[in-house]
Amino acid sequence: MKRFLLVFGAILLCGIPVLAQDYPKAEVFMGYEWIRFGSAMGGNPNVNFNGGGGSVLYNFSPVIGLKAEFTGAGIGNLPQTTSSGTTTLTRSGNFFSYLFGPQFTIRKSERVQPFVHLLFGGAYSNVYANVTTTTGTSATAEGGKHAFALAFGAGFDVKVGKHIAIRPGQFDYFMTRFSGRSVSTSGTGSVGALDISNQSSFRYMAGINFLIGSK
Repeated sequence: MKRFLLVFGAILLCGIPVLAQDYPKAEVFMGYEWIRFGSAMGGNPNVNFNGGGGSVLYNFSPVIGLKAEFTGAGIGNLPQTTSSGTTTLTRSGNFFSYLFGPQFTIRKSERVQPFVHLLFGGAYSNVYANVTTTTGTSATAEGGKHAFALAFGAGFDVKVGKHIAIRPGQFDYFMTRFSGRSVSTSGTGSVGALDISNQSSFRYMAGINFLIGSK
């Protein structure tokens, strides 16, 4: 027990310089977003979304904060094939996400401040839709779908002023759980249950981070 108290006290003493330093009460980020979406649909390749978004971070301490993030992106001329792989439908699409979770920032340097975050929430898209054959020569797609989403990644900010920082890069593993396509049962005309699968994607963001207030 005495050894535990000594170790705990040493950790507190090491943390005093960090806790004593100035840090923003809140941070508002706005910037560009690029997603390499892993569709996980047979016959459909990974696609690129381009868009933008922003986030609000409230800092409880120099290290720990709570983030709310909202983004949107789109794509045009997207080919999707039917479940048989014989008919292709070309369409445009969108992708929106709303995520929340903790962020941990390293503020040892006054200028360059790396961070990591783990965000949970949801996504909406009209791209990952069920594609079914309606006739022998045409295809249709269902409307948009909502799904669980998760983003885990890291980035860094470079302060260029007391209240402004540039974010050259934020890199995330971006996972969604959109339902798979419906499958017609041969000979009966019935529709099978939707399969659930994970879509593993990569996301890059960059932009400007505004630092509000100080503690």
